[in-house]
Amino acid sequence: MEKEIDLALIIPAWCEEKRLPNYLPFLISELENAPFQTALQIVDDGSPESSWKALELAIPPVKKGNCEVRKPLRMPVNRGKGATILAGWESVSDGKLLCFVDADGAIPASCVRDFLSHAIRKSAPLCLIGARSGAADVKRGPLRRIVSVSFQILTALILGRHVHDTQCGLKAVSRDLFSQIRPLISEYGFAFDVNLLLAAETVGVNPEEFPVGFRDIAGGSVHIIRHGRKMLSSLLRLRKEKNRWPEILKSTSLLAR
Repeated sequence: MEKEIDLALIIPAWCEEKRLPNYLPFLISELENAPFQTALQIVDDGSPESSWKALELAIPPVKKGNCEVRKPLRMPVNRGKGATILAGWESVSDGKLLCFVDADGAIPASCVRDFLSHAIRKSAPLCLIGARSGAADVKRGPLRRIVSVSFQILTALILGRHVHDTQCGLKAVSRDLFSQIRPLISEYGFAFDVNLLLAAETVGVNPEEFPVGFRDIAGGSVHIIRHGRKMLSSLLRLRKEKNRWPEILKSTSLLAR
C-alpha cells in the first residue's frame, strides 16, 4: 500500500535543462531516506520548446524510497516564478505542506532536507522561510549580494517588511494557510515571496526563519538595472494591492459560510 504524501516540493524552472538535472540527483538522494514522504514536482515556466524537451527527457518520473518525482508540468506561457509555484501547489492534491526550492542548486540538498524535516515537525498553520543571513555556509557573489540587499532595503522602505531574507529560494506553508491566503496573492514575479509572507502575517501567522547554506551557481541572469526597476514597480504595486486585503478577506469569509 502506498504511503500518504507528507509534503509537496515544487521546483519552478525556466531554461533549467542544464542546472536542474545536475541538482536533482542530490535532492533525491537526501529525500529518499528522509522520515517523511515527498512528492517532487517540477514546473517549467514556459521555456522555449528545445529547453522544455531537454528537461522533460532528462527528468523522467521515478519513485525512490520516500521521494516520488512526478512527471514535469509545463506552463503554456512564461508568467514568472510565483505563477509557476502557484500552479505547482494547486496541481498537487496531497500533502499537508506546500514547499518550493529554486532549481539552480544554490541551496545544498542537505539543507533542503534539514529545512523540510524542521517544517514537518511544526504545527499548522505554518510559514517557514529559508534564511541565508543566519547560516555559516553562505557564499554569494557581489552582484547577487547587491541585488539582495537592495531588494531588502526597498521592501523595508515601501512595505515595512523586516525579514532578513525574503528572497531565499526555499519556503514552506501549510496547506490550510495557503488556502486562506491564496486570494491575497497577486504578484507572480520578484514580489511573490514578499506577497506570500505579508499575506501570512495579515491572517496572524508570523513567518519563521530557518538558516540554510547557499552558494552562487553559474548560469543566472540577474541584471541590476532592468531587474531593479521591476523590483521597485512590483513592490509599489503590492503596497497598493495590500490596502484591499481586508475587503478581500471579508468577502471570502462570507462566501465560505
